[in-house]
This record gives sequence, C-alpha cells and structure tokens, in this order.
Amino acid sequence: MNLHLEKWMQLRNQLPVYPVSSIGDFSLARRVMPLGDRAQCYDPYQGLLFVAPNPVEYTATRLLERHIVWMSDTQLEVMGNARILEGVRGDVLTAGLGMGIFAYLAALQPGVVSVTVVEKSQEVVDLVGPVIAHPKLKVLRGDVHETFKMHKGLYDFVYLDIWANLQSPTLEYAKYKRLARPCLKAGGETHIWLEELTKRVLPLLPRKPVANSGMTNSPCLVCSKTLRHDFAGLCMDCADLFGVSDLFQKRRS
Repeated sequence: MNLHLEKWMQLRNQLPVYPVSSIGDFSLARRVMPLGDRAQCYDPYQGLLFVAPNPVEYTATRLLERHIVWMSDTQLEVMGNARILEGVRGDVLTAGLGMGIFAYLAALQPGVVSVTVVEKSQEVVDLVGPVIAHPKLKVLRGDVHETFKMHKGLYDFVYLDIWANLQSPTLEYAKYKRLARPCLKAGGETHIWLEELTKRVLPLLPRKPVANSGMTNSPCLVCSKTLRHDFAGLCMDCADLFGVSDLFQKRRS
C-alpha cells in the first residue's frame, strides 16, 4: 500500500499550529506517534484503508470530546481529504468543522473564492475557528440540513465530513448528495469524506442478507480488518452496520 508520505507531509505542514487548549467538553491535545507503531492509513487514489507502521516519529494533534477522538492530523485524516482538495473550486460549503483541516487547506487553493463551514457545536467553533482564521474562510454555528434549505444556489462545491465512523459516509452517500442539491449552483458538485472508498465499495456490497462463511485473513472490503469472520467480503462489524449479515437481520426481527 502507498502511504503517499510526501503528499501527507506537504499537506500537514500547511496546517496552522494548533495550541493545546480546551473549551467545555472539547479539547485540542497532542500525542507522540512513535516510529514503527502500526496505524490505520488511507490511499485516496485506490480508495483503500490499510494498516501500516508509521514511517517517521511525529507529534499528532487531535480534537477530543472528552476521551472520544473526532479528528486528528494523522495520515488517515489528512489523506482522506487529499484527492478531494485537488478538485475544490469556487464558493465552497463544508459541513463539520473538526480541526478545520479540509476548510483551511481548501482556502489555500487558488481556484477557491470562499469557504463556508457549518458546525453544530459552538464549543468546536470557539475552539478551532480562531486557529484556522483565513480571509476566504468563515465558520457558522448551525445545522447543515437547515443550511441546505436556506442557502439555495450559492455553492460550487459542497464537502461533507460529519461522521464519527468509517462506514457511515458510504451508508449515507446518496442521501446527502440529494439533500445538498438545492444549495448548489448550476454545475456544482457534492463530495464526502472517504468518497473514493465509498465509490469502490458500493458496487461490491451484498444486496441481500449473507451468512458467515468462516474465518479468513483477507482484508474486509471496507475497514480492511484481517483475521475475521467473512460475510461476502465484509467483517462482522461492517456487515452489521450495513445491515447485510443474517445475524443482524435475525436480531432486528
């Protein structure tokens, strides 16, 4: 698998310096990521998640809600935005502030006129907003569903990163592309976090409940977990989240 180390570091080095700080339940904290420690990574050009050893030691910044990690500047998070950033343009709307990685890097692109971020948590707005200040960028406290309705025909490019797990973007891809349509200009486009993964996986998902065919060491189609029970290419957790395992269907009924 390709870490795209140079690209990751290039994008990461363009980010502002995040201070260690906290507001309410949210905090920005640092953590040393030792050389050789295994971490989840992403190849946006193949739409693949994989686990690989850290090629360098570095200090990651993380956005926490109490002890829950919402975002970081690790390889997975930064490269999850990399390919989308190559096509970002015009007036941009992004839902979900997190650490502002996508919003800030988008504002640096010469083809971008403005970046509007909608974030539902005032604490995250107050914590991260001042750190990513940029003349092209504004952060609004609000609900993205209302924004879609109220900001009709204003944006060339919509980007959504509102999920806390790896499976939900794929589950809700079609729904949010539909919901975002009213706020797009003619020729506008909508994208989501890990979109390349979603486009690779969607045609491969089972169309009806499947049974466990036994243990395998091949990676799950979605999360790349190995040494797992196999549900038509999915691990048990992903099969349950997508609602396609026969065990999930039995529990639901």
